[in-house]
Amino acid sequence: MRISPDSFRRIAPAIQHDSIEIAGELVPITPENALQIKQALLAWQENSRLDACLAEMSAILGGPREAGQDAALRGLLSYSLSKLKRLRRDLDRVLA
Repeated sequence: MRISPDSFRRIAPAIQHDSIEIAGELVPITPENALQIKQALLAWQENSRLDACLAEMSAILGGPREAGQDAALRGLLSYSLSKLKRLRRDLDRVLA
């Protein structure tokens, strides 16, 4: 599986010899485990994207803001929380 150098740098701490740590378990890097490893990498990428969004919102909050940005940020946070709660309910329903 090909991954970018930047992605490899992010996951490098999880790699030990010929295995990768996924959810606390060492998974051998073999063709048989390719699907499990790919799913973990995709999850890590999604988490990285979410972390980047949250960091951007924190930076806006911590720096100088223009008029109206506070209300826009509050609206964005409310919208985000609503979407996350809906996703959590959907996940709970699927797992039930």
